[in-house]
Amino acid sequence: MKLVIRIILALALVNSVAVGIGVVILLARYESMVSDLQVSRVAVTATAVKNTVESQLALGLQLQDAHDTVSVIARAAKRDPDLEAILVYDPDGRVLFANREALQGGTAPPQAVALLRGASGGKQVSWRDDGFGLVAVPLINSFGVPAGGLVLRFSRATPIRALESATEQLISRAIFVLLGSITLLGGATYLTFQPLMRLAREATAGLEAMAQDDMVVSLPSGGWLARELQTFEQDARLALSEINQADIRLESLAK
Repeated sequence: MKLVIRIILALALVNSVAVGIGVVILLARYESMVSDLQVSRVAVTATAVKNTVESQLALGLQLQDAHDTVSVIARAAKRDPDLEAILVYDPDGRVLFANREALQGGTAPPQAVALLRGASGGKQVSWRDDGFGLVAVPLINSFGVPAGGLVLRFSRATPIRALESATEQLISRAIFVLLGSITLLGGATYLTFQPLMRLAREATAGLEAMAQDDMVVSLPSGGWLARELQTFEQDARLALSEINQADIRLESLAK
């Protein structure tokens, strides 16, 4: 019985580890999917603003003279509540236009300026931190030269809340699945090993009786183990009989 309990505990431990690893993998994939969806949504907004600003640059206007940009970025920020800031800046990183007046005249994030200076054509870049993310894209004038850049800063509160909610639901369901699987594994293991343990106990008792010359032996019936033990019993009895006959012959010769 102790062996069966140990086997059940070992299977429960393995099952728990497997379920835990599965939960971690699913949560990681879900977090990546939700974050990627948010970045894709912000990237669409960035592309729309970029196209509008570049249409003004195509008319020969300088970036600082593209005043329609203010209304464009204001509408974009209003459509997406996760957007904290939309900045249009010159090659030196000075903010020319922003969705909030307090941000105008400030400095764009240094990562955005550095990445945009190294970008070619209309390449878009993005990166994420713990609580926020950035999407940056260069603004190209009519000569194909970067006239400045556009960067959108967005809050990651939405995917974080979604991840927390998914974590709670997944953990509760994982616990239910774990308890159910442990119960099924325990029951299946008990039903599988209990008859084998009974046969093993009976076989051990029979072999001990044979070792004590008690030829009235009760062996288990049915199954391959019983057949093997019965064959062993017959062979043992035959061997003992031959030994007894040899002893009788030796005693007669000694007389």
